[in-house]
Amino acid sequence: MADADRASEADPDSGTVAVTFHPQEWVDSPGEDHDWDRRQLIPARERDEVTFRVPRTDATDDTGNPYPDESYEANLLADHSSAPEWVNQWDGPYYVIVAED
Repeated sequence: MADADRASEADPDSGTVAVTFHPQEWVDSPGEDHDWDRRQLIPARERDEVTFRVPRTDATDDTGNPYPDESYEANLLADHSSAPEWVNQWDGPYYVIVAED
């Protein structure tokens, strides 16, 4: 067994976690697909979702569990240094999903 494999088995905090950024945009015109004539969020037309990896310790709580999807803590990962630059600069609405491998 390689030393890196032993290290990851011995230390549950090692490794990385996948973070998926979902950019969104507001719509409020009758021609858009939404309900009740209210402003609604839809996936952004000019950007697709993107997945990047962050150190496990940056995406988990004190007990080692990943941050809940769309939580305040998960959404802060959009500003992580591992995120693509366009994600760091996104000024519209979005949500973030955190997934362990």
